[in-house]
Amino acid sequence: FFGEELAATSPSTKTAGTASEDRLALLLGWTARAGIALPLLGIGFYDGSKRRRRLLIGLVLLGMVSFLWGACASPASAPVPAAGEAPAGDDFAFEESAAAPASADQPEPPRLRQFFPETLFWLPEAVTDADGHAQLTVPVADTITTWRVSVVASDKDGNLGSAQAGLRVFQDFFVEPDLPRFLTVGDEVSVPVSLFNYLDEAQTIEIAVDAADWFEFTADATITVDLAAAEVSVAYIPIRVTGFGDHTFTVTATGSVLSDAVQREVQVLPDGQARQDVVNGTLERATQASVLVPADAVGGTSTVTVKIYPGVVSQLVDGLSGMLREPYGCFEQTTSVNYPNVMILDYLRNTEQLSPRIERQAERFVDLGYQRLLTFETDYPGGFSFYGDPPPLDMLTAYGLMQFTDMSRVQYVDPDLLQRMSVYLLDRQIDDHWQVDSYGYNYADDFTNTAYITWALAEAGYGNTMPMRRAARYLVRNADKFNFATSADATPTPISISPLATPADMQPAPIYPLALTANALLAMDNRDRDALDLLDLLVPLAVEDESGLHWQSNSMLGTGYTGDIETTALMVLALQRSGQYPDLAQRALDYLIAQRQPYGAFGTTQATVLVLKALINDAIANRSDAPTTVTVTFNGGRTQTFTLDDTNVDVVQQVVFDDIAPGEQIVDLRVDGDRAVQYQVTAGYYLPWSVVESDAPERQQPMRIDVAYARNELAVNETVAVTAMVEVLAPGNAGTVLLEIGVPPGLSPVSADLDALVDEGRIQRYEFTGRTLRLYASGLANGFVYQYNYRLRAEYPVDALIPSSQVYDYYTPDRQDITPPQRIKVTLSVP
Repeated sequence: FFGEELAATSPSTKTAGTASEDRLALLLGWTARAGIALPLLGIGFYDGSKRRRRLLIGLVLLGMVSFLWGACASPASAPVPAAGEAPAGDDFAFEESAAAPASADQPEPPRLRQFFPETLFWLPEAVTDADGHAQLTVPVADTITTWRVSVVASDKDGNLGSAQAGLRVFQDFFVEPDLPRFLTVGDEVSVPVSLFNYLDEAQTIEIAVDAADWFEFTADATITVDLAAAEVSVAYIPIRVTGFGDHTFTVTATGSVLSDAVQREVQVLPDGQARQDVVNGTLERATQASVLVPADAVGGTSTVTVKIYPGVVSQLVDGLSGMLREPYGCFEQTTSVNYPNVMILDYLRNTEQLSPRIERQAERFVDLGYQRLLTFETDYPGGFSFYGDPPPLDMLTAYGLMQFTDMSRVQYVDPDLLQRMSVYLLDRQIDDHWQVDSYGYNYADDFTNTAYITWALAEAGYGNTMPMRRAARYLVRNADKFNFATSADATPTPISISPLATPADMQPAPIYPLALTANALLAMDNRDRDALDLLDLLVPLAVEDESGLHWQSNSMLGTGYTGDIETTALMVLALQRSGQYPDLAQRALDYLIAQRQPYGAFGTTQATVLVLKALINDAIANRSDAPTTVTVTFNGGRTQTFTLDDTNVDVVQQVVFDDIAPGEQIVDLRVDGDRAVQYQVTAGYYLPWSVVESDAPERQQPMRIDVAYARNELAVNETVAVTAMVEVLAPGNAGTVLLEIGVPPGLSPVSADLDALVDEGRIQRYEFTGRTLRLYASGLANGFVYQYNYRLRAEYPVDALIPSSQVYDYYTPDRQDITPPQRIKVTLSVP
């Protein structure tokens, strides 16, 4: 039923055939209906008399004749290929009119097909009338396929129903160019164009490709193909890529009977490594920022982007956009990507700034994230793991509990879920603490584990329970064992409540778990004396350098550049909650703002979530809604002015300056108004790989990746063996490792090989994005070489660049390695 109405009301619904055929079909249809109605009419007038009996018999006979004539004389439907058949049942279809009939005098140009979405239509809140009927207008895509239409419904009594139907989109002649989604300047590709002729007659096809400035033809651009009736064939369009950017590729196939035209999109990248020089800050009345474009940058690739953040919502949106660029295949990554939507809803509701548009959008994303997160619960009730398989992980479950608790303030979260997760964690307590997981966060320790889980349970409302009081005593007792001196010669300063601590027993204070401890104790009681004493000891450990005031991480769980961001964010959150050292907290917040990456994130997803929480707290405490004007001047010439007010508080204002020469780029920013405004200036460019390799520092890499191809020349439909080798060179283990292996255009991985890696437990999952094969691995130990073997299958001729590959520790992305590109050649014949 839904499918029939969808086809009937769609503005893109097309009908094949002539107008006379349509009138004939209509006449025959009504004749068949009359064949059913006439006997019923006779029964209605029948009163038992002989005259009425004769009338009834006559109407029945006439009705039978009318019905048989109308049914048997209906025109035959157009032929449809077996591959395109819609499922049997209550399905519906329409014929596309893109294939224009050709005329000997002047062929009519075909309609350009260019709308090819992955999902045609999605509407989660359709409301029916009292009879359960709804009509929807759906823009039908240009894809020649059978769409699956799925409908799920519920009523006010909680009754559920569902239905499926097939929506077939078809035309008797069409073409399909198989252009790669990603290319690199210098690639040579023979683009395959498949031709499908389902007519019952032959036709001659002339294929032409619109010329464009991003490629050049390496052979004749016009190809003629003779197609027999019901024949499928393929032609190849050889091109060499010359220009980078987002482009279109348009193919027109003009036939002697029917024609078709298709446009595909392609992204072409420069031959080099992307680099950025970034400056972040908070606007004063007049601010000047300087970024550098080196002389070696690939010509034409350099841009300077200026972003202005009117308020915290725009920062949340930008942070979410940054995290969406990162992998999010496991539970922690999915949780972190969903968290900003929860924060947006919570903040806007608390500050009464919520508009219906933002509320609907955020609620939709929160609900989708909630449903997906539920799939990561293991068969042990309440316990969650990276990929939903056993064993459950305590710290991961605690992180999930923290988000579900925050989420429950803005939308419905099953109370049984929150209780199930809390009970799982409480049952895992041993005496007064939580032991480290043997899998996953295997570089943490019991103290860090206990601090984080205590914090999550306190936020979930269990702060006043006996297990939590025992955990608090454990945390304070163990914090006493650390040396809080700011230098090696200083006298150790233990927390005074423990008489057992002596200088000889003490190790340097690990700031990361101690900052977690402060947050845990404050979540139980924001005036907790032990927490305030701990902050008094941690504050002097801050360092101030050219990057600003911050706390350095000296813990295995948060290390390197992103570890410093995460540790500083934890300290800012604790200072904000306690109300202590507000000036110091603001200076540390300025440091965090300065670490924003070009795409809006702050290093790892975990660091980004913590920084965004701190920014929200600051926005609530220091809110200003005054209209503000910001003027941006680039290199003393080009100027752009932005007006910031309540109507665009959720929008990042952005201006991009291109066509710039190498050297120092000066951006002057002037603000008029009292609104707290942050900015980011980014110089983006590409460096040639020859320069990247020559500038590589001579130092021991923390990780190593090598990608080797068994051969670099093969034929279409052949496979080539690929071996990726990874080694952790830095001390310790790598918890969650991501391999992002470049895949050349025209080749695709053999899924059976990747499934075997998963089945063997060598990787947890994989994803193929079209340009990159992403492998998720866990628990890689130092001193071992891990090898991953798979095959790529060649699909069409190319002479192309194999994109670079990289490996990195997801939670410590400073630990990484990158390989330069290689080349591969695929031909139509065996080389």
